[in-house]
Amino acid sequence: MIRTALQFSGGKDSLALLLHMRSLWHHLTVIHVDTGDLPDSARALVANVAASVPDFRTIRTDSKQFRKEHGNPTGDNWALCCNANIWMPMNDAIRELGIRQVMRGSKACDPHIHAVFPGDVVDGLLFTFPLWHWSDSDVEEYLGSNLPLAYRRGAVGMPDCATCSAEEACGMKTQHLWRGAA
Repeated sequence: MIRTALQFSGGKDSLALLLHMRSLWHHLTVIHVDTGDLPDSARALVANVAASVPDFRTIRTDSKQFRKEHGNPTGDNWALCCNANIWMPMNDAIRELGIRQVMRGSKACDPHIHAVFPGDVVDGLLFTFPLWHWSDSDVEEYLGSNLPLAYRRGAVGMPDCATCSAEEACGMKTQHLWRGAA
């Protein structure tokens, strides 16, 4: 069996993917990046998942310090911060662990730009998206009572950084919905 990682942000799509893959948990390494700026409700969800999954790895970064040194992300430079605090640390951990397949909860209907697509092989890593053909309502229906409260309040994404200023880049116009959404 190929060594497989499931990327877990703590958002509804990665939670649905994780629960959907429950029968494979003993074969998966679940990897989460904690930017040091998660909303408390997201931190609680991640902690519950970490306690349930046999092989859960947390990568810690410090997005607040990065922003202090490089300035707050905007529509022009938001990717620099995400790259330094999420994407590259995740990629480095995957490589260090000898992972060969990466599962993501991304869906075709998601509004963000996809860097890879289902079945792509990049630098020897196979990317799979088991929820690719699901809709947002499919995810919400699947999660049922497990749908985090912030989404029930109307949030459209999970903030990796609760205090991020790059609203236009990652849809954080609803980040206030995560406050107190335990």
